[in-house]
This record gives sequence, structure tokens and C-alpha cells, in this order.
Amino acid sequence: MGTGQWLVGPSCRSARRRRSAALPFNSAKADIKFRCYHRPDGLAGVFILCENNPHAFMKGTTLFYVGALLVAALLAIAVRGHRPSHTEPAAAAQPAQPVAANVPVFPPMPVPVQRVQNDVGSNAVVTPVAEVPTNHADDLRTRLEKRQALMSRLRDWAATDPEGALAWVQAMTPGDERDDALQAVCFGAARKDPAHALEMAQALQEPDAVIENLVQQWAGSDLPSALVWANNLPAGSQRDQLFQRAAFVLSQSDPVNAAGLILEQIPPGPVQDEAVMAVVHQWGNQNLVAAADWVKNFPDPLRERALQELEGIQQFREALSHP
Repeated sequence: MGTGQWLVGPSCRSARRRRSAALPFNSAKADIKFRCYHRPDGLAGVFILCENNPHAFMKGTTLFYVGALLVAALLAIAVRGHRPSHTEPAAAAQPAQPVAANVPVFPPMPVPVQRVQNDVGSNAVVTPVAEVPTNHADDLRTRLEKRQALMSRLRDWAATDPEGALAWVQAMTPGDERDDALQAVCFGAARKDPAHALEMAQALQEPDAVIENLVQQWAGSDLPSALVWANNLPAGSQRDQLFQRAAFVLSQSDPVNAAGLILEQIPPGPVQDEAVMAVVHQWGNQNLVAAADWVKNFPDPLRERALQELEGIQQFREALSHP
């Protein structure tokens, strides 16, 4: 029966049979008992006892042994199937739960950032900027094209009827488009009557840049009249700027007289220096030696600046001649 203690199962029954002397038990009656035993580790077995004649059992025939063993095996199987295990009871069956598919969940992708080159050359991280929708970009392009077309029509209108064009523009809603339209009227009127266009611009209090561009446009077609008009203005920064524009136009064809105009009409100062440098550039492109002769009489630091300008022109010419 092996080692360990055997426990008699509560559900086992004793089978008692008495055999007569006719059975091969050495003419002695034998009480045969079949008992089921259970070990603490869950094993079960059948122990067969011969109470009256212990030795008679050992002398039984082979058929009896086989039959007894079969009966014992069947009893053991029956007892093991009905007796609960000494181990922990199994958990109550749970209703089947649907098993989720093993779908991999990926973390959200980081928002890409844009890197721009700043003034000092370092990479700066900026927040992402949403792309402009195509329909919005098309709308901006359409609006720009419409504005350009409007300005072109206003210039043409003002060239023949400046007062009518001006009245129509003044009825527009105040804003950037109206401001551009007023300038367009002035430039259109300047095609036929530059003096009237300048008076209109002054009355509308247009920026100084508009006045300067009108004078430069006038000087390109009628320099003497433009100089007369500018000369009638009171002394001041605006008058100096207008003579600078006129001198630039003159320097493209006559740098010598342009240089004299600057020295006569513009007092020394930043405006005169810039006008001189414009003439030096034009004169150097036409006659480098003559421009150098004029520059050598300049006071420092203007002379040094003018010489550098002429050296740059000479190096540019040499680079073109020796590619």
C-alpha cells in the first residue's frame, strides 16, 4: 500500500462475503472485506482483508485474484469520482467573457515643430503654423488681383478726369484700399499735369514719399519745370529731399551738373551726403577717372566712403572682363 497513512473514506462501504469450504480457501471459511482508503494527498486504494483465514487468500486461484483486483479497481474509481478533493475547491465557473483582440495601441505622434533661421543664424523653435487653406489663398489672390485692377483703372481715369476720379474715391469706405486709391489718382493725374497732381497730393496730405515720387516722375519728363516747382518750396527737409530726387535723375545723363545742383541746393548734412553718393555711383559707371577726381576733394569721412564706392565699381568691371 506504500508509505503514508491511509484514511478510510466516509463514502466507502464494506463488502462482506462468506465463502463455503467448497471454494479453494483451504476448506476454511474466510471473511473477505473490501475497504477503500484515501491518503491526504488525494490517492485512493482498496485494501482486501481476509479476517477468518489470512493465509487462505494467498492460496486462492489466479482467477480469484484477477476478479478481486478488478472489483477493487472499480470501487476505487467510483470512490475517487464521487469524493471531493482535499485541495482548495475550484472557483465557481465564471461566464465566458469576450476576449479583446490584442490590438497594439501606439502613443500619439509628436507635433512636428518648425525651425527657422533668425538674424544671428541660430535655429529657433517656433510653434507650428497651420497651413493656409487653398480656398483661402485663392480668395486672397483674387482680392489682390481685383485691387490691382482697380488701381489701374483709377490711374487711367485720373489721367483724363482727375476731379471725377477723385470724387469717386473719396466716397469709398475709409481704409487701406481707399488710401491706395487716392495715391493712384494722384499718379494718374501726373501723366497730364504733374503740377496739379502735386497740388492734389498736398491737399490730401499724402505722405512725403508720394510727393517725392511725383517730383522724380516729373523730373524724368520735364526736369526744368520740376526744379522750378521744388525751388518755390520753403527751405526744409522736404525741399532737400525733392532736390535729391531731381539730382539723381539728372546724374543718369549729366553727372557733372547733378553734382553742382547738389552743392548749390542742398545744405551739408545727411541728405546732401546721400545725394552725393547717388551721383558718385552714376558718375563712376560712366567715367571712373572723372568721378575719382571729384571725390578726392571731399572731406572725410565722405571722401573715404566715396572712394570705396568707386573701388567697388572697378572690381566689378574687372570681374566682368576676367570671368
